[in-house]
Amino acid sequence: MPCEVSEETILKELEEFSCSVTDESVLSKMKELCFVYQLDAVQMVSNWVAFATTKNIDSEVTVDLLNQLEREELNKKVKTPKSSRRSQKTQHVYNATTIDLINSSIDDDLLEGYGTPTGRPSLQGQKRIRTPENAVIKRLNTDGRSPGLPFSPASISPGGVTPSTKYGNRTTSGDVVSFFGNEGDFVWKSSKQQRCAIKYYDEENSLKEKYSYMFEKLRERASVLNNCIEDMAAFLQKKHKIEEWSHIRLPMPEEINVVGRVVCDGNGKLNSSSLLLEGSRETCSGQTVQLDVNNLKEYSFFPGQILAARGINNQGMKLVLKHLYQNVLLPFPECCDSQSEMSEPLQLVVAAGPFTTSDTLSYEPLHDLIHYIKEHKPHACILIGPFVDAKHEEIEKGSMNETYENFFEQQVESIALSLEGSGTQLILVPSIRDIHHELIYPTPPFTLKKKFENIHCVPDPSLLNIDGVVIAVTSTDILFHLGKEEISFRPGTSDRLGRLAQHILSQHCFYPLYPPTEEMCIDYENFELFAKLPVTPHILILPSDLRNFIKNVDGCCCINPERLTKGLVGGNFARIQVATLNPTESRSSIISSIKAEIVKI
Repeated sequence: MPCEVSEETILKELEEFSCSVTDESVLSKMKELCFVYQLDAVQMVSNWVAFATTKNIDSEVTVDLLNQLEREELNKKVKTPKSSRRSQKTQHVYNATTIDLINSSIDDDLLEGYGTPTGRPSLQGQKRIRTPENAVIKRLNTDGRSPGLPFSPASISPGGVTPSTKYGNRTTSGDVVSFFGNEGDFVWKSSKQQRCAIKYYDEENSLKEKYSYMFEKLRERASVLNNCIEDMAAFLQKKHKIEEWSHIRLPMPEEINVVGRVVCDGNGKLNSSSLLLEGSRETCSGQTVQLDVNNLKEYSFFPGQILAARGINNQGMKLVLKHLYQNVLLPFPECCDSQSEMSEPLQLVVAAGPFTTSDTLSYEPLHDLIHYIKEHKPHACILIGPFVDAKHEEIEKGSMNETYENFFEQQVESIALSLEGSGTQLILVPSIRDIHHELIYPTPPFTLKKKFENIHCVPDPSLLNIDGVVIAVTSTDILFHLGKEEISFRPGTSDRLGRLAQHILSQHCFYPLYPPTEEMCIDYENFELFAKLPVTPHILILPSDLRNFIKNVDGCCCINPERLTKGLVGGNFARIQVATLNPTESRSSIISSIKAEIVKI
């Protein structure tokens, strides 16, 4: 049973997920649930976040909602004795009088059994706690829409969509919630600026077009996973000057150096008692060994992590870890040739979808962002999907009267025409939640029917070179996925969000978690080609549902701008400024030249 949980610990975890609490009785109720169901603070808050996400709850935490969580979720996790389960099975006797052949719910369940599970709850019978808007989606009338109209919510939204009342009543627009760099305001020029050069960091090894998937074999996946261990082992062996790696199951009374992948001994959540280390084929024939971490002063593990350590394995059955070798970051790009030499600081705006509130398809937040870009004229704007969100309530209802592809094309065309002549270039990054695009990771770039000079479509993930500044960006919420699976032990205070970002840099990979979360569909052959980090980027953009941050992680500026919208209300976006560097200045140390802000939309 976990140690007693304090209300301060629960409040700290809630703040990590940007959950607001105004009633002290909420913390008392959560503490009570932790005691009854043997949960710690992290598990309790994780249960709440999962419940709120499933139910589309955008309001603050209340005691009534916690009672609903207990009834619908926590009670189900209490194990029922075998005798009672056996008695429950024998209670029902089905015959001609007890079977209701006209019961529509049985028919619905039967039909659902022939479909592909989507991982999302059914809309039928699902109660949503939100303000009713009574918005009616009318039939689209695109005949009279002129492509030359200025950008507005009406120009990219289905006709007759009611604007979001709650978003329109916001009072914090423009507020800066987080700042990074030297004190002082940004210097945004309103005049037309120089055109920046945008290209891939590695042109030859970048995903530029669609590929065939769903043909992967287990043997091919196993080969890719083994290569990840071998590549990291060779890198760490050179950096830490280790002579050789030992077999993890070899009985040795002396300390040995081992390397492998962290895995769980079952289907449950990883914990300190279920840790296993899986070795490579070449060194360990793919065998696993149990890990004992009681002698470590601090640690942080997650499934899929490539771990190098020193320990003792007396009998070949359990490896007692004595020391963890720090995973070393890849070198920074020393020099990145640019197509243009700008005489002014590079200015960027970064925003991640969804780009409309959950109660309407009016795209007001996107309109406000484009208005901000037109006013301040940054050199580039990185827009990260989803653009047509598969999890949006109106999309799930299927109430749109045109194809998702056409709807997305109209968005892009309206934005491109609105920003024409402003000098700002748009970079579009897709998401696996884009219902009109490929549901695969790595995700190929969008294919637009019309070509626009100021729009660049890149894949997810991407490693870009923008005038010598290397920027890594992904739309996948890897921070949230890692946060649900990671276990750590660090006495005193610990920067959890910075530690999650550091895992990505130290593992040299955009998505180091394995097995991945259920919503991820990964093609591991292309994962090996396009989801690895060949260098440590200057800026790493990791949009997430977790709390926004801008952090210096071992010389890399890591940014989580959150989402442009969060349910019924507006969210945040980021703006970045990189000062002009001298030609002789090393590109590997530009962290001191970066200013960044998280701004309320």
